[in-house]
Amino acid sequence: MSKILFWYLFKDLLRIFFLASGALAGIMSFGGLLRPLTENGLDAAQVGKMLSYLTPAMMAYSLPVAALFATTVTYGRLAADNELTACRAAGMSYQIIGLPAFVLGLGVAALSLILLCFVVPSFSLRVEQVIYSNLGKVIVNKIERNHQIRFGTRSAETVFAESARMLPPDPNRPGDQLVELTGPTIVSYEVANKITGLRVPREFFTAQSATVRIHPTGSGRGENRGGQLWMDLAGGAKFPRNFAGDDEGGVQIATFGPMQLPNPIRENVKFLDIWKLLALAVDPSASERVSLAVDQLVRQDESQTFLLELAANGSRHTLQSIGPHVQTYVLSSSGPPGQIIGQDLVFNSEKVPPKSPQARQIRLVLTEAGHVRLTAVAAEAHVRARPNDPLGQMIVTVELYDLEIAAPGTQPTEAASWGHTFDVAMDPAVRAVRSTRTAESYLSDRSLDAASLNFLRRERAVMFNTVFSELHSRASFALSCLILVLVGCALGMMFRSGNFLSAFAVSFIPAMLCITLVVAGQQTAEHVPESVAKGFLNHNGPLQLGVALIWSGNVIVLALALTLFVKLRRR
Repeated sequence: MSKILFWYLFKDLLRIFFLASGALAGIMSFGGLLRPLTENGLDAAQVGKMLSYLTPAMMAYSLPVAALFATTVTYGRLAADNELTACRAAGMSYQIIGLPAFVLGLGVAALSLILLCFVVPSFSLRVEQVIYSNLGKVIVNKIERNHQIRFGTRSAETVFAESARMLPPDPNRPGDQLVELTGPTIVSYEVANKITGLRVPREFFTAQSATVRIHPTGSGRGENRGGQLWMDLAGGAKFPRNFAGDDEGGVQIATFGPMQLPNPIRENVKFLDIWKLLALAVDPSASERVSLAVDQLVRQDESQTFLLELAANGSRHTLQSIGPHVQTYVLSSSGPPGQIIGQDLVFNSEKVPPKSPQARQIRLVLTEAGHVRLTAVAAEAHVRARPNDPLGQMIVTVELYDLEIAAPGTQPTEAASWGHTFDVAMDPAVRAVRSTRTAESYLSDRSLDAASLNFLRRERAVMFNTVFSELHSRASFALSCLILVLVGCALGMMFRSGNFLSAFAVSFIPAMLCITLVVAGQQTAEHVPESVAKGFLNHNGPLQLGVALIWSGNVIVLALALTLFVKLRRR
């Protein structure tokens, strides 16, 4: 092929390719903006940022279709104007005539691979950062749309409310975000089955209104961070899922929290460049998904260690709060020793008639600055502890049921329940849990219960499969640009009637086939069974099937391209 003819075709291909790519990227950018705009209520500044970040990302996904359209139109026009016949009369083969398209396909495939490996992850992450740049506004939009919002991990709290609105910032804490909730109800869940993730309600909190205070922390990606969340409840009360004894009411509370608010931008392989993906392929335990699973197990171990130490102290237990007003809680029991039931250390009285003097064998004395502030005797006591690792504290909740309570100088009064939450210092034994427990230590721990072990294995297997399927899908998507260009070139030459748009419509079917099979392969690879054996990764059926699906589209379309060129040669 002469240079004149090569550049004649190649310039035409480039012109149509860039026009089609720009138009498709613009349309897809507005399409990608629609969902976050309707769900999160973006302002004008956020819309402008999202469009600027979406356009480079969407351009990568428009390349195969744009290249397909350019080759079909260019070679369809070449055939319609009988220029293809002239080239054939000059002794040029169809392969030589299609050389400019092949060069374009190679260039687009290389460009697509670079964009998918480096540019798209970075700009996709920036899009998420724009959406979650204001956590308070996200909460307001979620409540206004769905009347609920969920925080944390699978054992998270879910907040239901009638309405929500942003409040002006507190001058004393300008960095905090404030949201007012009307008629809030907070449901605290616990995981009943770690394999299936089944959650059951454990406690209910309700109030007339609540002020949500979000304090961002210093960790997170870019401008988006996690934080801590408090809710100041007006007329708040807490109700356990199962009432103890003669309980008929809830425990009056004023504050819910602090609750660790994780970074709303979850780790997604779509946000990771090729080097990070390769690192995770070697060590999936370094991923955020596996780290969160380990953190969940570590927090459970920290709580269990604290409660076991408390139970080992015998019948008398002393807890000292930290803060500006130091208080000492002395909990003693003359009944059976405390037992850990679920997440609570439970003290019960011996089974005696309810009205007898021995019915209440648990005693609590609260002192402050050497003075007794409160005394109570109860039939049952629950102690719960949640770690606050960033501050090195344990958030302890003491609840008494069926009690008689009195303050100094007042007459004792009967109450169905009473509760209080305070912070205590985390002792060295509890601190040591986080420094010694890793994913590998849990996986090799024979004392770990089967449900927790399977949960960790499955999270690791899902991450492993997700990373490998993403690597294969990016490579397959880039290669499809070259193969689709060959199909478009062949169909454009075959449609001599001048109706080359029909050729593009026909060739668009293989493009959709490639994309569909890539997505289906990724979903298949990530569909790890609920029960994962120890050697699952050595016989990884979902990943093998997923990778086969990811590449099957290219195999089918390549076979179609070769078939079309064989037919052209026979003409």
